[in-house]
Amino acid sequence: MGIYIEGLIDNPNASVGLTRPVIRGGMDISGGIDISGTISQEGTDLASSIAELNKLSGVTAVPADLNLVSGLVAAGVGLVKVATVTVDCSEGGTAETEDIVTLPAGTVILELITYCSKAFDGDTTKTFEVGIEGNTDKYIDPVDCPVTLAGVMSMMAGTNNDQKVPEVLAAETAIIATWTNTAEMTKGTVVVKVIYC
Repeated sequence: MGIYIEGLIDNPNASVGLTRPVIRGGMDISGGIDISGTISQEGTDLASSIAELNKLSGVTAVPADLNLVSGLVAAGVGLVKVATVTVDCSEGGTAETEDIVTLPAGTVILELITYCSKAFDGDTTKTFEVGIEGNTDKYIDPVDCPVTLAGVMSMMAGTNNDQKVPEVLAAETAIIATWTNTAEMTKGTVVVKVIYC
């Protein structure tokens, strides 16, 4: 790979070593570039490794943001994760359930969100809740949870659920969704997102 600098290097196949060059605008490095020193932007050095940067493909960030990635694995810092399950509630009945996610002891549940992606039909007994065995409305109470297309609810915004703030799980815990419709229900879908670290 060479660098062509008009008026200084006339051979486009030549190579040149540069000490902390300043690049105004952009640079096409589709052919690859070997950097033995550091990369910086506006005086801020980028400390993340190539392996760490490869994980950020497509992410827009400044060096200060990328530097936060450096050492995450070594430091044992837990990244925020999201478990997403789409629950098909088209089967009618009482206390129908579906497993959302099972989390190990020590997990911190940061937030839990539901939104209705397909409105329920059936009678007025239709409900949806999220919790655990023995406390099926711990995170999302059926009184709060709408089952219409516009229905969005979160654990922290709830009024009747038991858990309204982040929670550290003392033991392995299975999060479950429970829905009820005593009339024959032919459609109804709710997306559940558990945000945890």
